[in-house]
Amino acid sequence: MVPGAPVRRRDPLTPDLTGGHRVSALGPKDRFSWNPPENKPGNRLMIPVKVKNSWREIVVQTSAYARGLFSAGRPRLFALVLAFNQDKRELRFLVFHRGGLTASELCNVEVPDGLKEIARVFLTMASWSTPEHAGFASVK
Repeated sequence: MVPGAPVRRRDPLTPDLTGGHRVSALGPKDRFSWNPPENKPGNRLMIPVKVKNSWREIVVQTSAYARGLFSAGRPRLFALVLAFNQDKRELRFLVFHRGGLTASELCNVEVPDGLKEIARVFLTMASWSTPEHAGFASVK
C-alpha cells in the first residue's frame, strides 16, 4: 500500500501483528482484509500493529492502515493502531481521527510504569461493550 493512495478492498496488508474478529492464526499465508467480500469472509482486520525501528516509518505505515479502517464498511469516528519501536522498546497507541492523529505517551515495555500503562489501556479496551466504544459511529 502506497502512503497517501486510496485504499481498496483487496490491497495487501502487512501488519506485523493484528487483532480482529475470528482471527485464528498469523502466518505468511494468512490473508486479511479491511472489508472482506460477503461471499469470502476471510479475516477482518480490526487492530493492526506495526513494529519497526523508526517512528517516522511507523507513522507513515500506520496512517495507511488507519485509512483502510476508515474506508471499510461502517462509519468510524476513530481508528486505533498500535505502534512498537523495537530499538527503543516503546509502544504507542495511535488514535487516528478525522482531525489527524493523537498518540499516547511512550510506554517503555522494560519498566514497570510502562507496563502498567499498557495494561491500563488494554483493560480499558476490554471494557468496551458497544461498537461506539470502539470508534464506530452509531447507526440509528
